[in-house]
Amino acid sequence: MLRPLCRFFASASTSHRLSLTDSRVNEVKAFVSRFSVAAIPADRLETQFSRSSGAGGQNVNKVATKVDMRFKVQDADWIPEPVKENLIREQAARMNKRGLLIMTSERHRTQAQNIQDCIEKLHVVIRDAAVAIIPLEPDAEKAERINELRAYDKERSMKEKQHRSNAKSQRKAGRNDY
Repeated sequence: MLRPLCRFFASASTSHRLSLTDSRVNEVKAFVSRFSVAAIPADRLETQFSRSSGAGGQNVNKVATKVDMRFKVQDADWIPEPVKENLIREQAARMNKRGLLIMTSERHRTQAQNIQDCIEKLHVVIRDAAVAIIPLEPDAEKAERINELRAYDKERSMKEKQHRSNAKSQRKAGRNDY
């Protein structure tokens, strides 16, 4: 009868939560705490440039500012294994057959800004994949509310059982009246 409590622990990525040991969880937490945009090694990123679409006047026809950035997730030895697995699972739509995660940007009018935008997007995607596998721990207020709901659920269940028991005992008592 505790099924309704699932809504307190549900989030977009709970269906993909991995069961990790405490040491792996601590490793992922440490990775998240120290991970920044600067921690992404630029030499591991492949970049290609092409002409950007959209507004830009004559500049759009002359300069290749759109950035396609590719990143081989499996070769990233600086990312913990559970994070890599979750990243591959969550970003399957952005990955090609060779296992390259593809980020694109054509938001800005310069290559440098679009490269930085791609790196920031990659940072967010990796960080989100790492945070998604860290088990959620309810705060004190939420834990208290969960306990209240469990007590209410138990009480309601007992009342239902008592009601069914009374109904059955009344049927049995009625048989001897003939």
